[in-house]
Amino acid sequence: MSSVRCKRLLSLLTVGVLLAVLTVAAPLPSASAKSVAEYQSALEAAKANANAVKAKIAALKKQNAPYEEQLAALQAQVDAVQKEIDLHEEQIRQCRATVQERTEQLASSKENLKRRLVAIYTAGNSKLSILLSAEDYGDYLAKSELSASVSRHDSEMITAILDAIAELELAQEQLKASEDEILVKKAELVAAYAEVNKTVSAYNKQVNALNKDLAAIQKEEADIQAAIKRAQTSAATTSGGKTGTGQFIWPLPGCYKISSGFGARWGRQHTGVDIISASEGVLGKPIVAADSGTVILSKYYSGYGNCIMIDHGNGYVTLYGHMRYLSSYGVGASVTKGATIGYVGATGNVTGPHLHFEIRKNGTATNPLNYYN
Repeated sequence: MSSVRCKRLLSLLTVGVLLAVLTVAAPLPSASAKSVAEYQSALEAAKANANAVKAKIAALKKQNAPYEEQLAALQAQVDAVQKEIDLHEEQIRQCRATVQERTEQLASSKENLKRRLVAIYTAGNSKLSILLSAEDYGDYLAKSELSASVSRHDSEMITAILDAIAELELAQEQLKASEDEILVKKAELVAAYAEVNKTVSAYNKQVNALNKDLAAIQKEEADIQAAIKRAQTSAATTSGGKTGTGQFIWPLPGCYKISSGFGARWGRQHTGVDIISASEGVLGKPIVAADSGTVILSKYYSGYGNCIMIDHGNGYVTLYGHMRYLSSYGVGASVTKGATIGYVGATGNVTGPHLHFEIRKNGTATNPLNYYN
């Protein structure tokens, strides 16, 4: 992988970290200065930030996957070459032992040859001396043939010694060349591994930083939810707000068809149910409070469109989204169970008119259908 490509990827990862740092949620406001509605808004913002960080982590993982695969493949190659090196080093060790043994044998052969040459020179191995020392012609022929045989043996010994020297030198050269080739191959693989590992290490650093941000945001969510619970209790006891019964009535009388249920939808969590009419148009149908309580949010609220949230003072909060108009009930108003709080519309992120209805218990969205027979 080229250094330019690696630098570009590292630049992208660095930008990802900067974005993650910039999107970390703001510190939790003072508990005494915020209403339940403001805390609820802060909670939604924290959840949005958490989702953004999760998306960045997922994107980084997807972006880094090919490099992790490449790193694993390179590591496998390095391991294979290392095994080859280990095997080759064992062969070299054995060959060196053989070379040492042959060298010692060669030295011994040279010593024997030297002694033979000295003996031949001292004995004066000429045909005349052989003839003079022979007892008869037959003895002369025998001694002459023996002398020739010894000379041939000496010649063969010299040739064998020279061949052994040449063989050892060639073996040593081949071993050295093979060893150098394998070491170069390993060095190239280790360099490639190190380059890819820089990218993977940078990725791991970014993901670790994002995970720390995510943990901080999740702690903030828990703190906000605790503050909401305290604020709900305070609102129910000090502001004259109504407390719910814990028994919910259906928020859209006469309309009971669920067009989209609670749970996973389009790759994310659908935190409520979408209610429409089974036989007639639902636009403009009156929406009623599922239980008594105090309004904690009443405004155009992001994808919910015109929205109202009611705190029932017992840990439950209900949400009614996509209303046609803003509710006539403002924040802080007391609402009686069954009171009309708005009308079905198609505001916010919708594909058609319907009521998006949520029931949250202690700040956590639950399936509204669990509360109805």
